[in-house]
This record gives sequence, structure tokens and C-alpha cells, in this order.
Amino acid sequence: AMTGTIQSDHSIGPVGAILAKAKAAADSGVTLFLIPKGQAIQNQYVKKVERPAPGWYIETVEPVPVNVIDYAKENWGLTIHEVSNIDEAMKYAFGSIPIKKVTKPSEENISLPIFSTSLKSYNQFSSLIDDEISRAKKSYETAKIKLKSSSLSSDTKSALSSLLEKSRSYLNESKSAREMGYEYTSGNFAFKSLINSETVIDLVDYYSREDKNLMLQHELAQTKEELAQAKKEIVSKTSQAICDPANFEWAVGARERITYAENKIDSISLSSIPLTINGVAIGGNDPIKIFTYLNVGREWIKISKNFASKVSETGSSNCLSEFEDDAKKTISDAEKEVSVSKSLGIRASTDAEWYLEAAHKEFSEGFYITAIYDAESAKIRASAGSKYEGREVNEIYKDFEQELFEPKSLMGAIYLEHSTYQMYKALKDNSKNDAAEAIELLELGKTYNEDYESIRGKLSGIPSISHISWSLNFSFSENLVIVVLVVVVVLIGVYTLSLKLKLRKLEETSKRRAKPKKKLKRIEEEMKRLLEKKLKERLKKRRITKEEYRKLKKKLRL
Repeated sequence: AMTGTIQSDHSIGPVGAILAKAKAAADSGVTLFLIPKGQAIQNQYVKKVERPAPGWYIETVEPVPVNVIDYAKENWGLTIHEVSNIDEAMKYAFGSIPIKKVTKPSEENISLPIFSTSLKSYNQFSSLIDDEISRAKKSYETAKIKLKSSSLSSDTKSALSSLLEKSRSYLNESKSAREMGYEYTSGNFAFKSLINSETVIDLVDYYSREDKNLMLQHELAQTKEELAQAKKEIVSKTSQAICDPANFEWAVGARERITYAENKIDSISLSSIPLTINGVAIGGNDPIKIFTYLNVGREWIKISKNFASKVSETGSSNCLSEFEDDAKKTISDAEKEVSVSKSLGIRASTDAEWYLEAAHKEFSEGFYITAIYDAESAKIRASAGSKYEGREVNEIYKDFEQELFEPKSLMGAIYLEHSTYQMYKALKDNSKNDAAEAIELLELGKTYNEDYESIRGKLSGIPSISHISWSLNFSFSENLVIVVLVVVVVLIGVYTLSLKLKLRKLEETSKRRAKPKKKLKRIEEEMKRLLEKKLKERLKKRRITKEEYRKLKKKLRL
């Protein structure tokens, strides 16, 4: 396929939307695409958000150059050539291009393999799933009893019964997945079941009350209060563990989920007066959406606490500043991928934007390691979505088999496991969307595996200062400043001591020679003057602060 204008001199002229046309060609099975000479570099416009302080942000839209030839080859397997005239286009157009066909596994070969790993952190993850499943079962039973005993209208009961039926279905899938060793997948289904059940419980109360808006306002305010307290606890609990090479994944998991909870809850908007036309409500509050969002937020708060319960409060120093540049670069790369994906109308771009928003928030709060993980999530979801959307299940499955890896980290194991289950489901239902999601998860797990090794190595290389008798909760650069100041103070102390010894010697000499005390006092004043001069010189050269200068003057009685 090709795109471009034809000029009277046989040259190929420029056209627009090159990247979108290349994507359409790839989706149609085209393997070679011709574009006008000089149009390989296309600008995609990326939205960038800076949060210089809590409560406000600066949003800009900036052009980012994308090499269409490289991008299409990497993401879609599409070969692109630039051509300047018709003669060049003819040479490519009449070349022979082999077409590879991939067969889908036969129905009898589609079975879910048992998942197992000897990874210690993944096996520790099991207790978190126990808690999730237990609460999901309890919530489902409570919702079933509450709905049955309610005096709601038959239409409302029917709608809530459908929601509760989904909850029961998710519980069954959770049980099946766990029997085959899929812990995270099991927990994921339990999570969905719990959200539905809790939402049914809330809606039964909501539809039974007169003061509906008041109830929504109360529930939102209460949840925000719970969130604020939980976030404070999570940050405190994980502040040391995040810098522990053997422990940081649990801390990252906790911080990610408290951020997700905050973003979800902050997205809830209440309208006190619903908009009505001819007595029919067409706007205002959507109770199902609001309670679903509230329960998702609440559940993420609980899961965040569960992750935090796995950390041991060990660690050496505040390491996060060492990862600021890495986080900034990963977010920048993610912004580019998400922008391209969004401009092409890729399905996964919405999910990618969610994780990119989380990464921005985490970066603004100094959670740099956590921001790296969420930015990677945004980048992979956008790029994989761009690469695989529209592809047949058997094509995606072929790549999936080639991308399988050995997990070395908790996150790597979680996403390998979940992607395997998702691909089984895709093959069984012949679902392109499920297959695309499966390979997104697999590539994410592989990337997390690599990130884990990189971050752990960097953390291991950061020197520890925990053996020092006092505790300093500053960044590496601030510790360096403190060490320099301590050295300066020690030198001043030594200098002061030497002066005092000289004064004492002079005093003894004065006594032996029976000289008047006035002379000794004059010498002492001269020494103090010299000492004060030295301190002023150090202050001027910024070797000590004004506060230190004031304290030293007071201590030395100058």
C-alpha cells in the first residue's frame, strides 16, 4: 500500500496523517507501505502536566517527533520505505513479499496449565488473596440477604440482582483460578466480586432513603477522611522499606494502590440538584457509578494496607532522589507512547492514560520508584495496544509464546500468571481483545522483571549510613551537606580549643611574670576578636550558615 500525491513531473508529494494511515495498512494485513520522501519523521502532540505544588498544575501540549519507519516496524511489523517519484514506487510495488500464516491451537489443545513458581515473594502473596476471597464471600452473602429482605420495587430489585449475579460469577471464577495455582488472578476476580456486592449493599440503603444526596455526600466525605489517614500510614510504613533491595516491591505495591484509590475517589463529582426535563431526571448524580467508584477506592485502600503489612521496617537511607531522573525519563517515554496510541484511537490508550496520571501524581509527591512502575505500565499498555489491536488471536498467540520468561520478581510473577490465564481465556473464546490484553500483561511482567533487577542493583549500590548513632531522614545530597557542616564545626572546635590552650598558656606565663591582669584580658579580647573574624570569614564563604554562626558566637561568648 502507499500514500502520497502525484505531481506532474512524476514526483511524490507530501500528505497528512502518515502514522494513522500506516496503522490502517498494518491492520489490513499489509506488510510493505510506501510514503513520500522526507515524511518519515512525524510530530505527535503530547500533553505534559507539571505539578509544582499540591492543588495546582501546569498543563502544556508539546510536539514530539516520531520516526514512523522505526515505530511501524517495532510495533506492527510493517516495513515502510520513503519514495521520491513514481519510478521508485514501481520497484517496490512489483517486488514479491512472502506472507506468513500462523495457525491457532486446536480446540483439544486449549487447556489452562497449572501455574507454579518457587519465588518466595509470590508464595507470600497467598495470604493477601486469602483475605480478599474471605471478604468477597462475606460481602456477597450480606448483599444477598439485604437485597432479599428489602422493600424495593421489583424493577430495582431485578437490576440489583443482575449486579449480584455478576458477583457470584466472579467468585466462582476466583475459586477455579486458585485451584490451578493462579493466585493473583483469583484475587482479581475476588476484587471484582467484592466491588459488586458492596455496591449492591450501598444501593439498597440508597434507594430506601429519602435524603439520597445527603447520604452520597456523607459517604464521600467519610471515604476521603479514611483515605487521608490511610495514605499517611502507608507513606510512613513504607518510607524505609522502599529503599531496601530485598523489600521494596511490597512498598511499591502499597504506594501504587493508595495512589489509585486517591485518583479514583478524587474523580467522583456530586451534583446536589439533578437536571430534569418534564419531571424526568436526565442528569445529576449517578448512584451506581458513584458507589462503584467509592468501593473501588475503599478496596484499594485495604489492599494497600495489606501490601504494607508485608514490609519489614528496615532500610538504610532515603534513596528516592537517586531515582528522580529515571522516573522523569520513563514518564517522558510513556507520554510519547500514550500520545501516539491516543492519536490512533487505540483501545488501550484509556487504560494507559490512567496509569500515566498515577505516575505523574507519584512523581509530584517524590515517589520516584513507584512512578517508574506506573509509567512503565502506561508505556507498555500504549505500545502493546498499538502493536496488537486489530490482530488475529493466532498472530498474537505466536508472539505470546515467544515472549514467555522466567519470573525473578513478585511483579514479574504476578503478571506472567495473569497474562497466561488471560491468553487461555482469549483462545477459548477466540477474543482479540482478551488476547491483546494478555500480551500487554506479559510484556508488562517482562519489563517489571527487568526493572526489578535494575532498581535492586541500584539500591544495593547506595551506601548505608544506618551505623551512625543519630538518624537523619534526608536525601543523599542533604546528607552530604550535613557531613560537610559537621566537619566545619569540628574544625572550628579544634581551632577554638587551640586558642583556649594558648590563652591558658599566656595566663600562666603572665602569672609567673606577675604581669597585670589587664594585659591578660587585653590578649584574651584580641584572641576573641581574631576568632570572631575567622567565623565571619567562614560565614562569608558559606561554609557555615547564619544560624550556626549565631550559635557558635553564643557558645564561645564572642
